[in-house]
Amino acid sequence: MKNVIIILIIFFVIRYLRRYLQSGPAKGGAGGAQGSNPRSTGQETEDMVQDPVCGSYIPISSAVTLQEDGRTEYFCGTECRDKYFKDR
Repeated sequence: MKNVIIILIIFFVIRYLRRYLQSGPAKGGAGGAQGSNPRSTGQETEDMVQDPVCGSYIPISSAVTLQEDGRTEYFCGTECRDKYFKDR
């Protein structure tokens, strides 16, 4: 019975850590400007941007872009970009 409890605890800890690491930058928080990565470890990190359609965070270098009214919109993929363009 103890082995089952230990395995369940390990499972939920791993599940929590995976979600935490995949969630991207925390919303709000102290001192973070939009697009910054609050989990900086002192090394040079790439700025993250939020997709306006699905809300996911992506690195600027891998984002799909759309130029509109002199500003750049960033998307996680072509599907979100096309949905954004279609829903305008």
